[in-house]
Amino acid sequence: MSGGRVEVSPWWVKLLWVGNLLVSAYLTWEHYNADVVLVCPEGEFVNCASVTSSPWAYLIGIPVALLGLLYNVGGLALAFFGSRLGVARGRLAAVIYTGVGMLFVLYLVWAEFVMIGQICSWCTVVHVITAVLFVYYLTVFFAGVPEGELAESLPS
Repeated sequence: MSGGRVEVSPWWVKLLWVGNLLVSAYLTWEHYNADVVLVCPEGEFVNCASVTSSPWAYLIGIPVALLGLLYNVGGLALAFFGSRLGVARGRLAAVIYTGVGMLFVLYLVWAEFVMIGQICSWCTVVHVITAVLFVYYLTVFFAGVPEGELAESLPS
C-alpha cells in the first residue's frame, strides 16, 4: 500500500521491469547500429552476436529486440498504473500480460538451444527477469486479494 492506495506491483517489481526495459533497449539499440558490438563473452555456447543476428532474431520480419522493448514498456506501464484497474483486475491483467511474455520467452529459449545451439547472455537476463515477474504475478493472483484491499480497489 502506498499513500492509502493499493498497488498492484511493489517497488522491487517495478525495478525488475526497469531492468528488463534497459536491457531490451540496449539490445534494440545494438540491432539498429551495426557498428556497435554487444558487450558479451563469445564462446562456443554463449555468443550474443550469433543469436541476435540469426534468422530467429526476427518474428514476422520484426526484430525480437524491438518486440521485447515494446513489451517491457507496456509492462512498466502496467506496473506503475495497473492499480488504476483496481487490485483484482490489475493483478489479472498482470498475470495474463506476463503469461504471454513467458510463452514468448519459452519460444526464444527453444530457438536458442534447439535451432541456434547458442545463447545470448543479455537475452538470458531478460528471460530470467520475465520468468520472475510471471511467477510473482501468478503467485499474488492465486493468493487472492485480501478483503480490505478488494474493497479499496472497487470503484466508489
